[in-house]
Amino acid sequence: MKRIIDFHTHLGDCFDRNKDIVFKKPVILEPYTDPLSEFAKSGFREPIDTSSLQAKDQLADAMQNRVLEKGSLEKASEEMDKNNITYFVSLNNYPNTSFDETRAASKMEYRIIPFTSADFGTEPWDIRDVMERDIANGAKGLYIHPQLQGIKVVNGRARAAIEAFDKAGLPVVLHFGEDDCYYRQGSESAKKAPGEYGALSWTAEIISKYPNCRFVLTHSALTTDEDLDVLMDCAKKNGWENVYVVTSYKCAETIKKLAGCFGADHVLFGSDFPFCDVSYALKECEKAFAEDDEALEKVLYQNAVALTRLYE
Repeated sequence: MKRIIDFHTHLGDCFDRNKDIVFKKPVILEPYTDPLSEFAKSGFREPIDTSSLQAKDQLADAMQNRVLEKGSLEKASEEMDKNNITYFVSLNNYPNTSFDETRAASKMEYRIIPFTSADFGTEPWDIRDVMERDIANGAKGLYIHPQLQGIKVVNGRARAAIEAFDKAGLPVVLHFGEDDCYYRQGSESAKKAPGEYGALSWTAEIISKYPNCRFVLTHSALTTDEDLDVLMDCAKKNGWENVYVVTSYKCAETIKKLAGCFGADHVLFGSDFPFCDVSYALKECEKAFAEDDEALEKVLYQNAVALTRLYE
């Protein structure tokens, strides 16, 4: 049986309306339009429509509905069972889900690998202290979502958190991409989550400041082939040896491109559950490395083990 670590999952709420759902029973909703599901069923080949305000609102509603339906620990465990997942890396997004919740979940479900996130409303020295405490309590990495946390990754507060994990030799996961469809357009929440915060320019700048820190880019450019080409050109130009990419929302052909650019040693399998069912992401990853069992083992398991120092 394959060993599989899904490096891109979320427990609980990623937004701002469904807090404290990790340990609750999942909600059962009436059927709704779900562009994410259609995207996955296409093998991530048919782009999600974000060409109008209505389309963006539809996507935002679907994302928040999927959190309600599948954001609980119960649903995460079911998804791991169904897909024979060895471990889930759980990326929590403070203040909507805390490290304490994720850590508690990992005590109940041993397959959860807990990451932490920072309270960027506090001072840098306090952030550093909390990050060091979380590392001592088992945090295997840091997650920063610039849009949902309302911060540029080059900000001094973000750097304080990054420096704690750089010092500890543990990875920093950055949400990457200028997407802005998390909330209904024009809402107060949307105003706090500008898409530009996920821009490549900020990502490249913070990577250059910490050449020894191991950064992981989720989505690896979510929307278009053009975005992906720009990312790969930047990686080649800057010689990024400390950067890893995740396969979430990628078809087999794109995963092959990522492996060709970054090397199979720097690619990690990820689904972005609960926003995408694991089976669709896993199918494309296995297809990408159908003729290279060694590379597949690295992408599905070995790279994640080494990056998180899982057994240390």
